[in-house]
Amino acid sequence: YMQQYAAMRAAGIEEPNPRQQILDDIRTLVEAKRKEGFRPIVMLDANGDPHHSRDGDKAFKDFIQNANLVDHYHDKFPEQIRTYLYGSKRLDYILIDPALVKAVVRIGYLGAHEGTISDHVQAYVDICLQTYTLVNFVLSRLTR
Repeated sequence: YMQQYAAMRAAGIEEPNPRQQILDDIRTLVEAKRKEGFRPIVMLDANGDPHHSRDGDKAFKDFIQNANLVDHYHDKFPEQIRTYLYGSKRLDYILIDPALVKAVVRIGYLGAHEGTISDHVQAYVDICLQTYTLVNFVLSRLTR
């Protein structure tokens, strides 16, 4: 954070907000990739929880909405979980393009230290490309 802050100050930004800048940069990348025909999936350690009952992260919630991404895990499993071993919130996210929602077979998190030794749990999403292709084919026929 401090390296980014210092670099932004050196670039002439008087009140840098590195976290907001990275969210803006990711949103710009998502929009560019959509224009190229891709359906983005963004997996990140957001260091915030937009759904937390007492301490919701408004900037991250706005990012999800403005980037037109879906927090499909939260939609399926709205109960509060933690993905950081030393915290009480969900900090790690799998955000997907809305066009991929029907193709999600499984989405979730492994247990502590499953898959790797880390202070965060590992996230996963399985997407059936046949389902995605079929859904888009049917929708394209219906909208003709």
